[in-house]
Amino acid sequence: EADLRAARSALALEERRVQEVRREMADAIAEKEDALKEVVQQKERAISDLHRCHSEELGHKIVECAEACAKNDLLAARAQREREEFEQAKRTLEAQWREKLGAEAAKRDASERELQRVQEAEREARAAQDG
Repeated sequence: EADLRAARSALALEERRVQEVRREMADAIAEKEDALKEVVQQKERAISDLHRCHSEELGHKIVECAEACAKNDLLAARAQREREEFEQAKRTLEAQWREKLGAEAAKRDASERELQRVQEAEREARAAQDG
């Protein structure tokens, strides 16, 4: 019976050691799980921060592009307006030039007619003197 008690006592001691090892293992596993959860949370926060930063950066890029497009539209409208103004000025100058050339041609024609009239009068006067 003493052997039985000694065996039971040894068994109880062994069970306590097993339970203590199980508690230690459970505590170690819980610590590892907590550490792993913290790492996962840190990564999730980092990913969230990265997405937020990327979204903000993308938002800034979109605003920059929109501003550039608006500026480009204004420049294109200005260039179109200047082209139209240039074409109108060109047409006006061409019309004035044609008008001036026409006036010059009319003066030249009038001068030629006058010259012909004078030459004809001179011929008539010579013919009258000669004959």
